[in-house]
Amino acid sequence: MYKYYVNKNRQDSKDGLHNEVHREGCRWMPKDFIDLGYHFSCKGAMKIALVYYPETADGCIVCCNECHNG
Repeated sequence: MYKYYVNKNRQDSKDGLHNEVHREGCRWMPKDFIDLGYHFSCKGAMKIALVYYPETADGCIVCCNECHNG
Protein backbone atom coordinates (compact mmCIF):
# COMPACT_ATOMS: atom_id res chain seq x y z
CA MET A 1 0.00 0.00 0.00
CA TYR A 2 1.08 3.52 -0.72
CA LYS A 3 0.10 6.87 0.76
CA TYR A 4 -1.43 9.38 -1.64
CA TYR A 5 -1.99 13.12 -1.64
CA VAL A 6 -3.81 15.64 -3.83
CA ASN A 7 -2.36 19.06 -4.55
CA LYS A 8 -4.55 21.89 -3.20
CA ASN A 9 -3.19 24.19 -5.90
CA ARG A 10 -3.97 23.60 -9.55
CA GLN A 11 -1.09 22.86 -11.88
CA ASP A 12 -0.84 23.78 -15.55
CA SER A 13 -1.07 21.06 -18.15
CA LYS A 14 -1.74 21.06 -21.87
CA ASP A 15 -5.44 20.33 -21.14
CA GLY A 16 -5.94 23.03 -18.50
CA LEU A 17 -5.47 23.25 -14.76
CA HIS A 18 -5.52 20.13 -12.61
CA ASN A 19 -5.26 19.18 -8.94
CA GLU A 20 -2.80 16.32 -9.27
CA VAL A 21 -2.77 13.17 -7.16
CA HIS A 22 0.71 12.06 -6.05
CA ARG A 23 2.09 8.97 -4.36
CA GLU A 24 4.32 9.57 -1.36
CA GLY A 25 7.93 10.02 -2.44
CA CYS A 26 7.14 11.52 -5.85
CA ARG A 27 9.70 14.09 -6.91
CA TRP A 28 6.80 16.42 -7.86
CA MET A 29 5.18 16.17 -4.43
CA PRO A 30 3.39 19.46 -3.64
CA LYS A 31 3.93 21.49 -0.49
CA ASP A 32 0.23 22.26 0.00
CA PHE A 33 -1.82 19.05 -0.16
CA ILE A 34 -4.68 16.99 1.23
CA ASP A 35 -3.79 13.56 2.63
CA LEU A 36 -5.83 10.92 0.80
CA GLY A 37 -4.61 8.03 2.96
CA TYR A 38 -3.23 4.60 2.03
CA HIS A 39 -4.42 2.76 -1.09
CA PHE A 40 -3.37 -0.26 -3.13
CA SER A 41 -3.30 1.86 -6.29
CA CYS A 42 -3.94 5.39 -7.47
CA LYS A 43 -7.48 4.40 -8.43
CA GLY A 44 -8.63 4.37 -4.80
CA ALA A 45 -6.93 7.70 -4.15
CA MET A 46 -8.54 9.20 -7.25
CA LYS A 47 -12.02 8.33 -5.95
CA ILE A 48 -11.37 10.44 -2.87
CA ALA A 49 -9.63 13.24 -4.80
CA LEU A 50 -12.69 13.51 -7.05
CA VAL A 51 -14.81 14.29 -3.97
CA TYR A 52 -12.61 17.33 -3.28
CA TYR A 53 -12.00 18.32 -6.90
CA PRO A 54 -14.64 16.66 -9.14
CA GLU A 55 -13.75 18.67 -12.24
CA THR A 56 -9.98 18.95 -11.91
CA ALA A 57 -8.47 15.90 -10.11
CA ASP A 58 -5.95 14.01 -12.23
CA GLY A 59 -3.11 11.56 -11.58
CA CYS A 60 0.52 12.68 -11.74
CA ILE A 61 2.12 11.51 -14.98
CA VAL A 62 5.23 10.41 -13.04
CA CYS A 63 3.93 8.56 -9.98
CA CYS A 64 0.27 7.88 -10.90
CA ASN A 65 0.53 7.35 -14.63
CA GLU A 66 -2.31 4.80 -14.79
CA CYS A 67 -4.63 7.52 -13.37
CA HIS A 68 -3.26 10.35 -15.53
CA ASN A 69 -5.74 11.75 -18.03
CA GLY A 70 -4.55 15.21 -18.93
